[in-house]
Amino acid sequence: MSDELPQPTQPQIYPPVPPQPTTPLAPPVPPTPDDGYGYGYGAAPGGQQAPLPGASVPAKSFLATWLFALLLGCFGVDRFYLGKVGTGILKLITCGGAGIWYLVDLILVLAGKQRDKRGAPLAGLDHRPLRNTAWIVSAFVVLLLAVGGGSGAASGDDASAAKPAASHSAAPDCSQYLDATAQQECAAGDTAAADTAQDAANAKASCQSEYSDSAAEEKCEAGDTAAADSAQAEADKAEQAAAEAAEKALTVGTTYDNPNPAGTHSTMQSTNRLDGTEVDYEEWFDGYSDDWRGYDEFEAPSANMKYISFTVHVKGTDAGLDASTAAYDANFTDTSGTIYEQADVYGYDGEMPDVTLGAGQQTQGVVVFEVPNTVHGGVATFGDGSVFTALQ
Repeated sequence: MSDELPQPTQPQIYPPVPPQPTTPLAPPVPPTPDDGYGYGYGAAPGGQQAPLPGASVPAKSFLATWLFALLLGCFGVDRFYLGKVGTGILKLITCGGAGIWYLVDLILVLAGKQRDKRGAPLAGLDHRPLRNTAWIVSAFVVLLLAVGGGSGAASGDDASAAKPAASHSAAPDCSQYLDATAQQECAAGDTAAADTAQDAANAKASCQSEYSDSAAEEKCEAGDTAAADSAQAEADKAEQAAAEAAEKALTVGTTYDNPNPAGTHSTMQSTNRLDGTEVDYEEWFDGYSDDWRGYDEFEAPSANMKYISFTVHVKGTDAGLDASTAAYDANFTDTSGTIYEQADVYGYDGEMPDVTLGAGQQTQGVVVFEVPNTVHGGVATFGDGSVFTALQ
């Protein structure tokens, strides 16, 4: 008896199933060319499905490419956008090929000749108004860049031209010195002496502005302000006295406070005694007496009154002067301003004679005035009170 167990047998199916035809396997997918993104059609990096052959890839925008080329073309951003990384880096390093590459790429974009990395044209080229606007704006921007670059280059040339001149001229900057001596010292390189000269000039200018007297200015410059103030005060006092004297000289003989000195000759006019025409003559006073007593007993002064007198001199410049008429024009004014006319005293010794003078002839006579006993001194006036002469 055998120890082997009997093997189970396949159950038999009835009726038997006919054999099925075998489905052939699909042929292997051939390798595909690069799609422009760096990998072939099929599985994309990251598990994303790459576009299949014949699938539509979005084209790069004309508007975006133009803006990148116009505003950031010197940095190669337009080429980065189009997928041209290598040339974009080169354009960035050369700063847009010194502007030439920048301008060429901009014109290619505007002319519709620029392509992306796959060689596809830009989307939006058929939008004519947009392209026209892009041309106008680009021309304006390029013009501004050209003008700005030209002026900057000119400024740079001026600056570079000025640099050699500055390097050849090693003269120090002496603009802070206003005094000529200080400038000379500075130009010679002695700034200490220049500072000293400028300080002295500043001190002198300050003294000149504060003091008008030369002696006071000298003392100020020496640092003695007290002596300078004293000298200036004396100078001011002398100047004031001189001004008052000059002003007084303009009115001498025309006011009571500023009469002519005694004996001053004054030119006057009177009526010709012979034919009534005007004649010129000279008149002057002297010989004042504060208590005249040449009267007789019948012409004594009134109570509390007295007589004063002075001598009148007349000289005819023209013929025909009435001497007594000229003398009668004289008056007396006391210190209070009271005016006195001649007293009615006649026939006394020294009275002005009643004569007619010829040209060059002269005479004199005493005129008498009755005044209060309290009057002492005054001035003589004549010419209707327009001429004043002091009495001695």
